[in-house]
Amino acid sequence: MAIHTHNLTHNGYIYLPYTQDLLADAVTPGIINNAISILCSSKSQPEPAPTPEFLLEYAYKSTIVTITDAAQGVDIFYTLDGSEPTESSTRYTGPFAVSENVTVKAVACGEGFVMSNTGVKDVDIRQVCHLPVFNTEHENGRSIVTISTEIPGARIYYNYKGDSVVSLSSLYTGPIVCTSNRTIYAFQTCDGYITSKLASENVSVDNPHLRIDILSQMDANKNEYFECTNADDFDAKNGWSVHSCGQSITWLDANPTLKYGDASNFNPETVEDENIYLPATNGLLDLGKRNISASANAKIQSTTAFAGPFDVVMYIANNNGNELFSEVVRSEWTATSTDGCNMGTLLPIEGAKVTLGSSEDNTCNWTWHAGNAGLLPSQMPSVDGTAGTLITSFSEEAPYGNLPSHGAFLKIEPAKAGSVTISGKASASADQPLIFVTCEKNAPDIIVSAKITAWNADESSWTYNVDEDHVYYFFQQAYPEKLTAYRFTLRGVLFESVRDDDTSSTDGDAIVPQVAVEVAASSAADAEWTQLGDVIELPKTGGLYRMSVRSYEGTEPVFVRTRIVNDALHAGFLNIYVTYEGEESRRILGQDPVGIDNVELKICRSAGIYSVNGVRLSKLQRGLNIVVSSEGKVKVVRLL
Repeated sequence: MAIHTHNLTHNGYIYLPYTQDLLADAVTPGIINNAISILCSSKSQPEPAPTPEFLLEYAYKSTIVTITDAAQGVDIFYTLDGSEPTESSTRYTGPFAVSENVTVKAVACGEGFVMSNTGVKDVDIRQVCHLPVFNTEHENGRSIVTISTEIPGARIYYNYKGDSVVSLSSLYTGPIVCTSNRTIYAFQTCDGYITSKLASENVSVDNPHLRIDILSQMDANKNEYFECTNADDFDAKNGWSVHSCGQSITWLDANPTLKYGDASNFNPETVEDENIYLPATNGLLDLGKRNISASANAKIQSTTAFAGPFDVVMYIANNNGNELFSEVVRSEWTATSTDGCNMGTLLPIEGAKVTLGSSEDNTCNWTWHAGNAGLLPSQMPSVDGTAGTLITSFSEEAPYGNLPSHGAFLKIEPAKAGSVTISGKASASADQPLIFVTCEKNAPDIIVSAKITAWNADESSWTYNVDEDHVYYFFQQAYPEKLTAYRFTLRGVLFESVRDDDTSSTDGDAIVPQVAVEVAASSAADAEWTQLGDVIELPKTGGLYRMSVRSYEGTEPVFVRTRIVNDALHAGFLNIYVTYEGEESRRILGQDPVGIDNVELKICRSAGIYSVNGVRLSKLQRGLNIVVSSEGKVKVVRLL
């Protein structure tokens, strides 16, 4: 007896043998017919094998083609001349190279499958991108490097470590300014080309500027700080204090992987935001949002004064999440029992002109209604024996309807884009919808859209988006086919918009945190603080940090502080360095430390290891060492 079986990969048959006694009975027509019936009913039509797929790897003057299939154990056959492949075509045995543009077609077949549909792939031979071209212009104290390409649409990436990986490099968007000697590495990519090899440029600077010797450091890690919430001020270690005006101050783990633009671990935004001499820490000190009642934003301040000149080097992250944030300004009016408003009353709302309105020939006023806890329009005079004027029904599609000639309404004229929320109590009838009408600003009788909201006993507020280019009307249709609104009780109006004053940096509707660096001769409460340079604008994406430098070129000792400029925003500080040009800076710049010449004259008489003060040492020590060879040659060695 044969039973047909099938599974995901093949069709097959199971044969069940009979004993000699049963075999005689098996030849009877009944058993044979039953076996054939079972066999036919269990058999399904074999399906085609999955269509082959292609993977291309581009190399110089050739392309490597790999063909795969989702089914195991099938054979793949392919052609390169555009003809349809069959089982007589070339059998695929592994990746192969082509040296000219071809069309590869492939099919798969195997036990339990019929032949697959034909997979098709056009294979091209790509050229390698040329090396990007460097051009350097030297100025006193800095060199300006531009990188160019002759390939239209090419993208140039650069870094300072010799990487040729996009995620470890930054997209070149404009000239690079170098203030110290360094090597720039660059490569370029372009659709339809193979990525270029790595090019490099050794950039020298005339009279270079470098300050990497550390006067002080605020290192945001949990070993240096303790968590404190809503504190007025408290001291931290290493000569820095944190002052809060009601803001929360917390510490977070940060584990940078140095993948530029990756916001998952507080990574640098670009290669320019990494200083190989002054690394960022693995912790983050978060200064929270300013409370509405707080007098100022939180700040981090040095507890000692530093004599200049020096640099303030900071690593600061946007700690508002991984998206753009808006700083919202709210202006709200709430009706009270002392409010008794006549028609035409202008509500005290900032950012929008909101008027309690009614038709010109109507004496409808808005009076306090204790039972509904809001302003209720009074009964209007009747027109033709009805409380209102008959109209056609409003619609959310053109033609929308007509503005009410009789009735009470809110008229809203925004000065900026935002949203308006109207709160109140609508009349209790399902056939009395709330209507929000948008009209042209310069032609307030022309309706451009209408939104109709059915009455709902559970709703007490309605929010609409508005802009400065239109005028808006809000009212309730008190009776079917009539526009009156004397049964709607108004309780409040809220207008929200994005701040647009000089303290905010905007990108469309987005606002990013800004930080100021300031110095003062005193740390007293009434000290006069001077800002160093422009405010620092943080990355638009939360989780990325930016390295920023502000310089103090004076010589008088000053205290240093940094604070958030924006309201209602977070900023996360990983490190704050105060640096000067000392021995380490001069060593990097290729300049000899002060006093080395005199030391060499004193100790060059015998071989050995000496300190910079001329003291003979038994071995190299941390810092600068003077090594004199037996031939009398002198070498300065620094042991880290």
